[in-house]
Amino acid sequence: MPQKAPAFQFYVKDWRSSPTVLGMTREERGTYIDLLALAWENAALIPSDLQMLAKCLFGYNCRSLANFLAKFPETFVKLPAKFGESLVNLKLREQWEELEQYKQDQSEAGKRGNEKRWAKPSQPDSGGNRSASASSSASSTKNKTKNHKPTPPESSLLAQCRQFSYDDFEKRTGQKPSWDTGHYTQLARLFQRKPDITAEDYQTRWRRFMESTEQYVIGQGMSLCWFALNYDRFLNGQGKGIHDTEKHAEIRRLLGISESV
Repeated sequence: MPQKAPAFQFYVKDWRSSPTVLGMTREERGTYIDLLALAWENAALIPSDLQMLAKCLFGYNCRSLANFLAKFPETFVKLPAKFGESLVNLKLREQWEELEQYKQDQSEAGKRGNEKRWAKPSQPDSGGNRSASASSSASSTKNKTKNHKPTPPESSLLAQCRQFSYDDFEKRTGQKPSWDTGHYTQLARLFQRKPDITAEDYQTRWRRFMESTEQYVIGQGMSLCWFALNYDRFLNGQGKGIHDTEKHAEIRRLLGISESV
């Protein structure tokens, strides 16, 4: 079985600028962190039953948890009964879903790689003599070297978009981006996941990403990798990162949460 992710991303700027967190006491901030940590172990969900929740957390009682959830209802939203009477943190759930999608993409890419690697049919034994076998082996080795195919070049569209991001970054900041191989790999995977991307669509979303005034997006440091992983955030208007109400609306719809909650 695949291992659970041992950690979730903690964005310091989000935490320190959140109106909800700023309205908490030190004790309440500690409660919130403990609840987030517990939720991460269970797909961003925690039990809504206070007795069960208290048993999952050391040093808490039902009253203190009830007071916290009543005072800060936006931190954890109640899910429909089909989810086992659970509460979900929308921000954490979005992060969890992105990570699950990433792991799925990695798994599928690995399967495709193995299929290509082992797809070559084995050559039957011709039954020849020893010299013929040796000659065949030498010929085979020679052919392997001769017929070795280099890694196919990236598509012209991918190269065009990658260069656009590089040039735009340099133009806006006056510095060359420090993106490494991992950034370009994520961009290539984006084009694999979405083969219908056009240059115009890519450039529009990239501009929205670079021009976003949302603190969460700014906190990503103009990362090409983060942009590739969050490409859909910039479909309409400026991407609002993990606080995007449209994205939260999508999660609510998928989980069956009432819009009135």
